[in-house]
Amino acid sequence: MREYEVKRSVLAFAFGRLVLLTLLAVLGILFVEPRAFFVAVLLAVAWIWFQALRSPVKVRVRDDSTIELCGPIRRIVARPDEIDQIVQVGRRYWLHLRSGWLSLHGYGANLEQLISYLTAANPALEVKVFRWGQEKG
Repeated sequence: MREYEVKRSVLAFAFGRLVLLTLLAVLGILFVEPRAFFVAVLLAVAWIWFQALRSPVKVRVRDDSTIELCGPIRRIVARPDEIDQIVQVGRRYWLHLRSGWLSLHGYGANLEQLISYLTAANPALEVKVFRWGQEKG
């Protein structure tokens, strides 16, 4: 079994930023008028928390060639033929599964090994690179 994990520095920065935004929104609700604005900000931050906790922080390639995408509150198991497309936008990768899109960010060079494995396991996989509105790949 091979494992690919998000760098700890990426996790610390992302969750530290979310904690700071949450604290600012709560302090705004408690001490600043109009409170309705900060309630809306807190709801937006709660949605970002939900999305961040669903994002995979670990990708495992099992011995039976299935891919396991593990997040803090969600786990997806998929076969390589269930992944239709991989799109790279900057340093973020988007996987298109049959169930929808999934974002991978912060894996570094290890993700290139995973992509090469997926393209070997699924010849129909489409890999695209987008930079500044231009499509390559």
